[in-house]
Amino acid sequence: MKDRKRENPHKLIRKPALLLLAALIVQLLLSGCSAAIREPEPPPAPEPAVTEEEAETEAVIVADGETIPHYDPSMRGDEGWVQANGALYYLEGGGPVTGLRLIDGKYYYFDERGVKAAAVGIDVSTYNEEIDWERVREQGIGFAIIRLGGRGWTSGKIYPDLRCGAYLRGAKKAGLRVGAYFYSTARNEAEAAGEAEAVLKVLGGLPLELPVFIDLELSGEYPKGRADGLSASERSAAAEAFCRRIESAGYRAGVYSGQYYLHSSLDAKALSRYAIWLASYTKDGFPPRFRVPFSLWQFTDRGSVDGVRSRVDMNVLLDGAL
Repeated sequence: MKDRKRENPHKLIRKPALLLLAALIVQLLLSGCSAAIREPEPPPAPEPAVTEEEAETEAVIVADGETIPHYDPSMRGDEGWVQANGALYYLEGGGPVTGLRLIDGKYYYFDERGVKAAAVGIDVSTYNEEIDWERVREQGIGFAIIRLGGRGWTSGKIYPDLRCGAYLRGAKKAGLRVGAYFYSTARNEAEAAGEAEAVLKVLGGLPLELPVFIDLELSGEYPKGRADGLSASERSAAAEAFCRRIESAGYRAGVYSGQYYLHSSLDAKALSRYAIWLASYTKDGFPPRFRVPFSLWQFTDRGSVDGVRSRVDMNVLLDGAL
């Protein structure tokens, strides 16, 4: 027989070694090593977008009986009521509205920054004739200050307002906050205290939500009016006598006057311990800057309100705690 060709022993060893190494690699890939080369976990799925309906019900507060979403200053293009830092705004056209606005048939007032005031109201006397108080309330009017009477600027006689009883009953029945005022021409403290007595007699203990104000202004026949010639200190002393008597009966007291008259014909600082109701018909439609704080601002005598046939004085309650 012929000798067979001998195979290289190294070649015989290399083949099984390679096969074993390959098997080990596969096993490692399928076991422990797979953890080291595991693909990263996918990021969490994004939260679904908040619908408009859901946004309107998130983090709400209640104001004027309406549900108001919180205001985020980063919002753009939103419309409607929003809230931020305890203040209410109404966005329109991408920004907050200002001044007197009729929104959904109701009156609201917003200052220069767009912050909603506590309430819009009216003050009335017999010259406003018969009033439908339910319609007044439905238009967003939150309070009424009603004249209870006055004193003649020449005769000095005290007279009642002929409609004040009907106004008091109607405004209260409609759910408005109610205050009162008396047109004064008192020339001294005794006369002013007598005017306060007349007010208390008309009220007869009727509770009020707002103060009783003494109305101080020039007479319709200036300078012939009986109180037109008083000094600022004399007039202020009379006003304080009126307020003291009102407070002694358990009511809050205040002073109404025009901006110039309060500045020049009264001691505004001395009277600032009482509620100040300031009349000032500003051109820009915003409250004036004044040297003493005021809680109420009468901004027009030409207002138009459903339920009132005539033009009517309109006011803004700036201090909700009044």
